[in-house]
Amino acid sequence: MNFRTAAILLIMAAVFMLVSCGEQSSGQGSAAANTKQLSVGRGIEFTPVEPVKRLKPVRPVRDFGANIASWPLVATGQTHCYDHVKEIPCPYAGMPYAGQDGNIQYGTRSYSTDPDNDNLIKDDVTGRTWIKDFKQNVTWYEAKIFCESLNIANKNWRLPTTHELRSIVDYGAVNPAIDSVFYQGFNEAQKAEISTWFWASEHTHFNKDTDNRAASSWIVNFFDGFVEYTSRYNSYSVRCVTSD
Repeated sequence: MNFRTAAILLIMAAVFMLVSCGEQSSGQGSAAANTKQLSVGRGIEFTPVEPVKRLKPVRPVRDFGANIASWPLVATGQTHCYDHVKEIPCPYAGMPYAGQDGNIQYGTRSYSTDPDNDNLIKDDVTGRTWIKDFKQNVTWYEAKIFCESLNIANKNWRLPTTHELRSIVDYGAVNPAIDSVFYQGFNEAQKAEISTWFWASEHTHFNKDTDNRAASSWIVNFFDGFVEYTSRYNSYSVRCVTSD
């Protein structure tokens, strides 16, 4: 055997040994995978921890927002029915224009006057107490300060939320669209003053002054119950409320 032949045989033997070792290592790797033993760093092994199942967090209970009612359904006050042009007799189920508020008249409306102060009116459905009198020609900021500064009957007075203010709209009445308990004892001039815009809660989207738009709040018109939002710097009326 010459030197060249011997060198070739030696190289072939070395290659064979490397391949054999590689196959053995692969086998050990498979076995390790099957037992979930993973090699990390300098031959250190660990068993992976089963992933923790993440549960959906429970939403904490919060106060209801400005446009969410937290009371039973209040009747709209609507008792008449209409087609697209005029008032009509309320239709039966299955007839055209059936299913209006005048048909269903679902919910209740009930108010009571405080026996110690006839200027305080309690809504027996929502639990809110309102002041019969109201302040005129104030900005939203002035209205908020006015209500929160009141000291009447040991209660915490504030601006109403939009939903609270809408709850006393009587959509079966007009000019003013409110129950007569709120203007009982008023003369005609005082009664007419109710048929205007009243401040409610802030508009959450337009909540800050910008270069293009002033901060806005909601207003409710007690001529017919229409709801709109406007700049807080405009002047309207305010009727204060308490949930005490």
